[in-house]
Amino acid sequence: MKAKRMISILLTGSMLLSLLPVSALAAAPVFDAPAQTTAKKASPLVQEADASRSTEEEAATRSSRDLDAENGTAESITIDLDAKGNPTSQGDVAHWYYNATALFLNSGTFTLQPSSEPGAASALQPGLFIKRSAEFKGGTAGNWTTNRGTISGGTFQGEASNQGTISDGTFQGAMSNDGTISGGTFQGDVNNNYRGTISGGTSKEKRPTGAPSPAAPSKEKRPTGAPSPAGPLKRKCCS
Repeated sequence: MKAKRMISILLTGSMLLSLLPVSALAAAPVFDAPAQTTAKKASPLVQEADASRSTEEEAATRSSRDLDAENGTAESITIDLDAKGNPTSQGDVAHWYYNATALFLNSGTFTLQPSSEPGAASALQPGLFIKRSAEFKGGTAGNWTTNRGTISGGTFQGEASNQGTISDGTFQGAMSNDGTISGGTFQGDVNNNYRGTISGGTSKEKRPTGAPSPAAPSKEKRPTGAPSPAGPLKRKCCS
């Protein structure tokens, strides 16, 4: 009896041991493999969603700036100048920035404030570049000016080119216009190019680029010996 019992115990133990490797092998593909496959497939979708979200946010930001400029709700910003006529800081980039050669206005409504130090420059010394979502309304620009946005005031001592809108301001140098001018005082030559429109303002001269200046009236040509228009020739008579 004891021998039979021992044999049955051994057989039962061997059967239990034979079952262990089978369950371990079966568990591996069920939990590990699908999780790795799912993660690999999901990552490109996450990247595409992030890229799409970033593009939409940039477009919304640009649209907001454009609407602010059109509706007159853009932030009013005063840029302080030092004694040499340069901005006292480099700006915040989002609204404006200065890089030692020019002042770039990106978004907002701007006024220049010169330094109150004795003998300080009263005008901005570097160039001025006004971008599409920016408006310049006050201050003096002492160098060149390029406008792609809006100028509603200020004084401009150097040459200027316009591809945006000018409603007011005093321009002492030459102006090249490819945009719209509805007002302002222009003390230098104004060249209105083929894309430009001038509907108002006071200027020295308005004519398309390359157009001839008004010519002086030509002298009258008449045949040799013809009488002068001053009156008929007097006849000579003998006494």
